[in-house]
Amino acid sequence: MQIESIVLYHRDGERVHEVPFQMGAVNVITGVSDTGKSAVLEIIDYCLGSSTHGVYRGDELESIGWYGLRLMVDGTPVFVARERPPLGQASSDRATFIIGAGEIPPASAIKQTTNIGSVIQQLGSLLGMGENEQAPPEGSTRAAVTATLRHATSYTFQRQRLVADPKYLFDGQEDNFKELHIRDTLPYFLGAVDQDALAQRRQLRTRRAELKAAEARLADVDNETQATAQRALALLADAREHQLVERISEVPPEHLRRALAEAVEHVPATAPALTGDAERIAALQDRKADGATELGELRAHRRAYVNRQRLARDLASESSEHRARLASLGLFPGNTGTGNGAECPLCGGTDHAHDPGPAQLRAELERASEQAAASVAVEPELQADIDALDVNIANLQGALDQTDREIQELVQRSAVARRTRGRLEQQAYVRGRITGFLEEHPPLNEGQRALLVTEAETARGRVEALEEALSADTTRTRTENALAYIGSDMTEMAKALRLSYAVDGVRLDPVSLTVVGRTPAGPVWLNRDIGSGKNWVGYHVVTLLALHKYFSNHRRPVPRLLILDQPTQAFFPKTKQDAPDRSLSDMKDEDQVQVGRIFDLIKRTVDELQGRLQVIIMDHAQLDTDWFAKAVGPHNWRGPGRGLVPTDWY
Repeated sequence: MQIESIVLYHRDGERVHEVPFQMGAVNVITGVSDTGKSAVLEIIDYCLGSSTHGVYRGDELESIGWYGLRLMVDGTPVFVARERPPLGQASSDRATFIIGAGEIPPASAIKQTTNIGSVIQQLGSLLGMGENEQAPPEGSTRAAVTATLRHATSYTFQRQRLVADPKYLFDGQEDNFKELHIRDTLPYFLGAVDQDALAQRRQLRTRRAELKAAEARLADVDNETQATAQRALALLADAREHQLVERISEVPPEHLRRALAEAVEHVPATAPALTGDAERIAALQDRKADGATELGELRAHRRAYVNRQRLARDLASESSEHRARLASLGLFPGNTGTGNGAECPLCGGTDHAHDPGPAQLRAELERASEQAAASVAVEPELQADIDALDVNIANLQGALDQTDREIQELVQRSAVARRTRGRLEQQAYVRGRITGFLEEHPPLNEGQRALLVTEAETARGRVEALEEALSADTTRTRTENALAYIGSDMTEMAKALRLSYAVDGVRLDPVSLTVVGRTPAGPVWLNRDIGSGKNWVGYHVVTLLALHKYFSNHRRPVPRLLILDQPTQAFFPKTKQDAPDRSLSDMKDEDQVQVGRIFDLIKRTVDELQGRLQVIIMDHAQLDTDWFAKAVGPHNWRGPGRGLVPTDWY
């Protein structure tokens, strides 16, 4: 984003005045004080969404009703205007925003069409600022911040009070709240944070939920397996105690089911021979055991039929959906069962150049219909089988109940049975418990567990990949990498300006937001160790030029614009710093040379970027060079009637 011109609209709603600028070049506005030079920066900042109106009050500026900017944003002409606030108000929200405005809109077109918040958002979008969210450092209690155009302007404006201030480098940094935002959003503007980081954070929340669910399913299986193994061990101990098994040694977990099955089938060899009622009781116990086994088999068959029935229903549903998709919305013209098959069922045309053809689509529809019908047809048969099994199960359960009653009657009637009842009943009880346990807990499906393990590992890998991409360490490493390149350019520029501590290298500290120089004795800091106005101005210029070079080369969403207000003021003698008629000759010779170096560095950097950076400088100094005269152009505001606002406006 660069500025084609500032457009001023008179309060009378008729007069318009334009202040043009060269894009992709150095522009210098020179002249004495009180000609509106500093107001240029404030007008641009106000039109780009500043929350306050910083333009000073004066007769000439009071004649303005609206400020406008003609912008070029990535090849797209844009016009934005904002109402000058009425007297007593800090700002106005009323704005005009036009995309594609190649000419200056007439005064009659300047009215509120939007608000300044929308202007900020739309300009940010045109710059390439997508939806984003910059998280503060880990452990911080402050909320995440969304980088906007207003954060990008921290690298655009250098007011007169800032350009030579050793404490602060960036516009707004003196405000603690804004300083935190500069620090939090710097990695974003350097490209150290992925453009789609916000989407990745949302995806990370989803992936973490998926991982938690997968781990819970796997834990449920493992916990159930462990609990089942504990119950199996307890039942095996009971079987040993009641002489249903003879094995004394430990049984491996994978052989527990086999050992329990043997306990159900095993009749101890030491069982006493029984006669009369006792013998009948033993026979009934055997019948009961056989019946329990048969009952378990019937229940297993029923579960198999229920599963087949569910699969048939699912197949019918999917086949119906497939058929519905093919036949939906009347895509098949006419009657699909008639015709010669030459018309396309989608468009009715006869061009068969592209597959699939009409016949294929109709065949697919018929196949889906047949599948759905077959699945629906088989379901009643399965239900009939299930109903038959239910009858058999109920009959067998009734027979088992009858056997129990017969046993009870014999036990009550027989003294021998009473003496043997304890062991027989206990053995039968244990065998029944084991049989029920084996029915309720079928063998573990290792294939199913392996799928759950794979699912959990896949989910964990996705989470770890996203966490790595979004980690503070990754962002920090990328930021340091970007700042290393910027520091290299800063060092070369600082050497060209012959600034202090440039020999061993300088860099931008992303935490303190100041320049740090390297010396054998340790680091030195611009905001507390480095003195002289030469260094203060020089390092401001060097830092911003190096940043803009990086922003431009990496296509970062920052305006390709740098505005410097009075960068030479620190080089004038104190008696001349506030004088309205100061000139370059008022400086010492070495200061004049340094001012020349600064302007030459700005010119070389702009030329190197080949139109990708626009610099606007407001200053009293005037260099005696051809390029400087070209940079001044129409903006020599020296002499009567010259300035930002036409004299006939006030």
